[in-house]
Amino acid sequence: MFPPRTIVRRTDSANETDQRRKRLRRRTMIYGLLSCE
Repeated sequence: MFPPRTIVRRTDSANETDQRRKRLRRRTMIYGLLSCE
C-alpha cells in the first residue's frame, strides 16, 4: 500500500514532533514553576 520510504519519513516526522512537544512541555513547566515562585 505505502512504500517503506514514506512510512519511515512519517515515523521520523512524528518522532520529531513528539520530541519538540516534550521540549516545549518541559520549558512551560519550568516557566510555570518560576512564575509561581
